[in-house]
Amino acid sequence: MWWIIGWSILILFTICNYFIYKYSGVNIGGWIISNIVSWIGGAFFIFFIGYLIHQKFKETAPEREAKKAAIEEENRIRVEEMATKVRRQQEEAYARRRQLRIEIEKMPRYSNWRKDVFEKNGRQCEMCGEINGLEIHHRTSFDSILRLYKINTLAEAFECDALWIINNGSVLCKKHHDEMQSSEYYNKVAI
Repeated sequence: MWWIIGWSILILFTICNYFIYKYSGVNIGGWIISNIVSWIGGAFFIFFIGYLIHQKFKETAPEREAKKAAIEEENRIRVEEMATKVRRQQEEAYARRRQLRIEIEKMPRYSNWRKDVFEKNGRQCEMCGEINGLEIHHRTSFDSILRLYKINTLAEAFECDALWIINNGSVLCKKHHDEMQSSEYYNKVAI
């Protein structure tokens, strides 16, 4: 970069010098000699300034590698910190949704929804026909609905129609319910 500026200044000086000599009545020979001296002096000046800049900013290969490694390590630490922060926020959000679910399950509307799902689908596992240990499975997971509709309170849950759609519920035995990817048991075993 420095040499571009230096050569640009020399070219500009040469053009200005030409017009000064042209209109001052000095012969062209004086102009040529003046420019040769200017160019030699300018080239030396540009070389000298470039050398000083180079000396100031030069780094050896090991220094560059050490600097690069330090930057990479700093970036790695930053990424880990960000990932930890995001993971903690996700865990806190899940804990809030889990607590909200427990509160929603205590609502009379939830009990009515469960009864309606049992009545619609029959009181047997839809997978194997078992009639004991039946549970209600949300086809679209409860947690997904809470996240999708940004439900944070019981009032919002009560107003959200997606939570109370009977076709979103299915009757399963504990064994088959635990095998569903949205079940808490499945997620604990998978981890």
